[in-house]
Amino acid sequence: MTMKVMAAAAAWCMAGAAWAGPLPTGGVTAQEVAQALQAKGLQAKVETDSQGDPMISSALDGAPFRVLFYTCKGGRCAAISFATAFPNAGNVARAIRMWNTTSTWSGAAPPKRSATPSTSGHG
Repeated sequence: MTMKVMAAAAAWCMAGAAWAGPLPTGGVTAQEVAQALQAKGLQAKVETDSQGDPMISSALDGAPFRVLFYTCKGGRCAAISFATAFPNAGNVARAIRMWNTTSTWSGAAPPKRSATPSTSGHG
């Protein structure tokens, strides 16, 4: 599990590394983030979540993840979040503690009900 969590985190870092300049005023568009992921060799399918906000579905080393967009106005979103889930994760509590103690810009929480990333983008 730890390797898959690290793979999802690596996708997040790669998306940022693909950005060659300052972020646009108002945030980013789903298409811009998708292009950054694709520039790093990842597939990126732009979709819409159940709240009507953009969402990107992708995967890294077989680990699926979604990019969720928040605070969107005029197609630009001021905040994004990367989400993934791991059914059959084994010792989830231990992995979550290890992830949260070593990750500066992300956090993990135990699943509520589902073993797949939320499609709503809002919890």
